[in-house]
Amino acid sequence: PAGQYNALFGGNPNLKPEEAESTTVGVVVEPMRNMSLTVDAFDIKMKDVISTLPPNVVLARCLATGEFCDLIRRDIIGSLWAQQTGRIVATNVNVAALRTAGIDIGFNYVRKLAALGSVAVNLNGTLLTKAENEPIPGAGTYDCKGLHGPTCGVPVPKWRHKLRSTWSTPWNVDLSLTWRHIDKVSNEATSSNPLLNGAINDINKTLAARDYFDIAGSWSVPKQFTLR
Repeated sequence: PAGQYNALFGGNPNLKPEEAESTTVGVVVEPMRNMSLTVDAFDIKMKDVISTLPPNVVLARCLATGEFCDLIRRDIIGSLWAQQTGRIVATNVNVAALRTAGIDIGFNYVRKLAALGSVAVNLNGTLLTKAENEPIPGAGTYDCKGLHGPTCGVPVPKWRHKLRSTWSTPWNVDLSLTWRHIDKVSNEATSSNPLLNGAINDINKTLAARDYFDIAGSWSVPKQFTLR
């Protein structure tokens, strides 16, 4: 009734090594002294990924094609959760294929402040263009970019960055402010992909963007001691 199930997780002595093919290309630009900009594009394809079959996929494929029905073990009352014998077997297998692609952006700048020390600015961000997953060969592919949920797992934002600014004073004191941004993500049930699409309440459709601000400082008094 709650849409829940027990699952059996564990290893598999018959696993094969995963294989990956990575393509990267990047450029570094230094428009002026103490300033640099890096842009790196990446495309990573993996096969024979060690993973588990998503239980909702197992249920759907069993109903549709009769595949994986042996992984569904109902208890004596027919449920998958009421008793420990009711479960979906989700041990590790070489079954999935993954593809992740995007662009990493980096920026660094240091400016001297004469008698006041120096200020350094550092930015690292990632623009995700693909987060594709093929859980079962030939069963279709879904893209988790900008989504989260029971199949996609933790939120996979399209954009995220960390911007850090540090003032290094001449008095053995360093002060830093860091801004971490995580773009908004939607529940996978809002996707048009039939492998992810489902019913969902409006209140659960989207997780808004998140911004975190961290303040840090350190003071060396004397050189062999540091207060943070």
